[in-house]
Amino acid sequence: MLDREPLNFPSRVQFPCNPGVADRQLWALGMIVVQWSMFESLVEQEIEKLAATAEERMNVDRKTRGFGQRIEFWETLIKKSCEGPMRDLRLSLVLRGKDLGARRDEVIHRSWAGGMQAGTWSSESYSTTDASLLRKSGELSKSKSNDANSLLRWKLTFYDLKRLAKDLSELNCNMCMVGIDSS
Repeated sequence: MLDREPLNFPSRVQFPCNPGVADRQLWALGMIVVQWSMFESLVEQEIEKLAATAEERMNVDRKTRGFGQRIEFWETLIKKSCEGPMRDLRLSLVLRGKDLGARRDEVIHRSWAGGMQAGTWSSESYSTTDASLLRKSGELSKSKSNDANSLLRWKLTFYDLKRLAKDLSELNCNMCMVGIDSS
């Protein structure tokens, strides 16, 4: 599904606060969110499978608040309870998950602006432009200009976002295969 672009995207024009993000980018952002939530669920299943006792599982539930702590706990369980090739494979999934999580956080926990959807500004036919991520307050600008470009961190196109969603999807497929192989 992620190898083909949808023929059309539902419009976000109906929302009172209409973001300056093209519909195709919103679709890709949604795919990133869905793939990441699937990864979180798969990690939870792995933790459930690897935790030695119900008490150990309850302790992690009490002590961990964010997913970063859970993935660290998952890594600890792998090192403690797995051996051989399956251990190495699971640890490689942990590393990929951390890397993709950092990329996902940059995309999801930022403000987006500067894009335009064709036909939303006037009766004139402007083309669709992808939005860019805005800088966080206090983040230094590398731009020497005084125009609005100095507010942008980097331009992340629809295809870049779709690539991240595909990378997450591939990670999820690998996670499912590990779950099947170790059952």
